[in-house]
Amino acid sequence: MNMHKILGATLLISLFLAPFSITHARLLGTNPTQTNTTSETDLWLLTYYVGYQNGTLKPKDIDFSLMTHVVVGGVGVQADGTLNEHWHLPNGDGRKMALDVGERAEKAGVKKLVWLGGPNEEDKFFSATSDANRAKFVKNIITLLNDIDYDGVDIDWEPIRAQDEPQILKLVQDLRKADPDIIITVPVNWVPSSIIFSKNLSLYKNLSPYVDKMFIMSYSMAGAWSGWKSWHGGALGGEGINTPASIKTSVYAYLRAGVPENKLGIGIGTYATCWESPVKRPNQTLPTNFYSRDMHTMSMRTMMEDYYKRKYEEWDSKAKVPYLSSSKKIGDFECGFISYENKRSVEEKVAYMKRMNLGGVMIWNIGTGYFPENSVSKRHPLLSATWEALK
Repeated sequence: MNMHKILGATLLISLFLAPFSITHARLLGTNPTQTNTTSETDLWLLTYYVGYQNGTLKPKDIDFSLMTHVVVGGVGVQADGTLNEHWHLPNGDGRKMALDVGERAEKAGVKKLVWLGGPNEEDKFFSATSDANRAKFVKNIITLLNDIDYDGVDIDWEPIRAQDEPQILKLVQDLRKADPDIIITVPVNWVPSSIIFSKNLSLYKNLSPYVDKMFIMSYSMAGAWSGWKSWHGGALGGEGINTPASIKTSVYAYLRAGVPENKLGIGIGTYATCWESPVKRPNQTLPTNFYSRDMHTMSMRTMMEDYYKRKYEEWDSKAKVPYLSSSKKIGDFECGFISYENKRSVEEKVAYMKRMNLGGVMIWNIGTGYFPENSVSKRHPLLSATWEALK
């Protein structure tokens, strides 16, 4: 689940030049308007189990003690309001897989949700939520949840275009009316700091009474885009004119739009991003012939086994994330700069989330952070680190 396209970066309005105020304090990670902190027992750790990773991570190997909610997917949207139960499973019975995950989650006291939609299904969502099709669409969603005994639905409508906004609002309203007790979550895009004051995010305030959580997809927040320099995929802070992305600015954007703190969560990716050499560190001007195809994603397992060496590891004190940097090409992808997460960066993110009284953390996803050869207690290192930090 990535933001695939940014329409160019405009000049950043530096928030750090503003007077010290509520606006400034929130961006720095404090929330002076709140006197009551979110109870830690209310914090969510929601993660995704995706069918295409079933070959390397079986439901029996998921450690459900490290989460509060699991989203299983996915189920596709059809233009006529019907559902496509592909479950992203290349071979086998997807519903059987979903039932297996659901039963194991239930025993562990974990809520289970259906991952509905996904990137590039916006046209199908638009048609399925039309006045002609929406009632059938809602009925089909509720029927599926009842049939497999799931607790809710994760509506992954991305991107949400301007013309989609009235229809996703009607969808969540109708779902809530059809079953007031279901859990409804909506993953939302990160917001470049360059458009933080011009982007209209009023939709998300309007969604908030009807959804349980909105998690910012605050990973893959960098790319070989026009006007950009190299940057981290999951920076907590430290954004700049040519690197206009961080969790802090995205959180600020949604809070500024009126989304309640406890309805908003942040995302952490369990994968690494490689920038090919000669790029070898963040904030580096990209070569003129450097394109998005010169960037690669890899599972944490692949990164640690095939690319990681302690001598390459550095820490960005502003972005609060680690990275690998080498003047020599690393591995098959010939990386010079690798952006990723570790225990320290996860702890920084969770601490910030708590300071801001937000509602929890979303992990994308279980499979890319899974180390099958490790001892049982160490097979989900980033998930474990997040869970421990939430306590």
